[in-house]
Amino acid sequence: MSNPYTARVQQKLLHAQMCLDQLSGASAPEKQQQLAMLQAATLHLGIALKLYCRELASLLGSQEPERVYEISDLDVNPFRQIGCVQELTQHSGCRQLQDAERTILNPVVKASGPMIAGHVEVELTKGLVRQWLEQLRELSERHRQGLVEY
Repeated sequence: MSNPYTARVQQKLLHAQMCLDQLSGASAPEKQQQLAMLQAATLHLGIALKLYCRELASLLGSQEPERVYEISDLDVNPFRQIGCVQELTQHSGCRQLQDAERTILNPVVKASGPMIAGHVEVELTKGLVRQWLEQLRELSERHRQGLVEY
């Protein structure tokens, strides 16, 4: 039986890729347009990461994978000792991605102006978001290959 989360993970990775491609295709996008596309790509990647955590939970036999919302939800017994879960919980890029998504979704609203100040620990750049995309794509593919035997 195929995992119901795999296709959704792939879809969100593709959506993030499309947002980044929009930036590449646009002729010198304005700063706000660039930020909007980087945030959109980051949100798609954040959703892909959540869905990937659910995919892992499902593959590892969880009875309720839909209750998995982030990496730390996998860091419990009996999953804690499994190699792919250990790697995911220690992956700094995935942690950065979760933090960036959380910051985008929960911004600090300035009292003295119309702008929203979402302070992200790392500045969103096209290179960084593309790096997160490639890391999550590579990680998920490698884990899927390794879990075929599991």
